[in-house]
Amino acid sequence: MVYMNQFVYMNQSELKLNPKQKRFCEEYIIDLNATQAAIRCGYSEKTADVQASRLLADVRIQRRIAALIAERTKNTDISAEKVLQGIASIAFSTEARHNDRLKGFELLGKYLALFIDRSKVEMDGKLDIDGNIEVFETFLLLKEKAEKELDDTKPGPNNRIKGII
Repeated sequence: MVYMNQFVYMNQSELKLNPKQKRFCEEYIIDLNATQAAIRCGYSEKTADVQASRLLADVRIQRRIAALIAERTKNTDISAEKVLQGIASIAFSTEARHNDRLKGFELLGKYLALFIDRSKVEMDGKLDIDGNIEVFETFLLLKEKAEKELDDTKPGPNNRIKGII
């Protein structure tokens, strides 16, 4: 196997795949759905998922798929940088629709990890810290922060937490 410009090129002698395995690789890169690729290349629908899993576990198949994807990427001249440039051009375009620009900014923000996913945690019962002072201090800091963030003037389910803490 030879690596050139981040693309994988392989000698056919390294692969030694039978025609059905080669076809599976070609079908797989169409939609990256292994079960459907197995069905399209002739495996039974009943066993296609098992066969697909078995085929994908084969290192020779993995190498062939990587080579095909690298070849397709080279031929289509698509890179992550070009995709980001395209998204940015839509986001910053004054001619694009408002919703398209918002989606562009959303995708760029996700790529740059600008957004933080938050989740609400509710707890019923007692907290057993077993004498661990660090856990207790952390709990008190979190409790204080939660109490500061709650607004007593707004009715809603979040105000239940204040009574629990």
